[in-house]
Amino acid sequence: MGKLEFPNDYPWKPPAIKMITETGRFETNARICLSISDYHPESWNPVWPVRSIIIGLISFFVTKDHTVGAIDRTNDERERIQKNSAKVIQEHKMYKELFATFKDNIGLGKAPEVASKMEESKAINQSLAVSPKQAKEPIVIQN
Repeated sequence: MGKLEFPNDYPWKPPAIKMITETGRFETNARICLSISDYHPESWNPVWPVRSIIIGLISFFVTKDHTVGAIDRTNDERERIQKNSAKVIQEHKMYKELFATFKDNIGLGKAPEVASKMEESKAINQSLAVSPKQAKEPIVIQN
């Protein structure tokens, strides 16, 4: 779980971006240096919607790029943190106060189902002798 801290003169100046709970990618309670954050006001564009800030942050999760506020973790460590993430977030005071009633809308109410589909997909990929791009038949995962 993270937060955007908007300055009084937003949208003319960018927000600070911080993570509140452990992610395996960024330090907790530390400003994150991204071109869309308050670390780089020179690259900020006031027409960028909040959605673009979140998409930019999410895209950084899948890279190994280093920046201020980023931490290096192994894939195993990140997977361990990810598996515990929904529980940690749902137990957090801020989540309970602000988001608990929206749990299904933000994906936390369906976490076990999503995890199950991810495990099913992982098992299928591991059992294939060829990559999905090379397979002659399409791979179908039924709901």
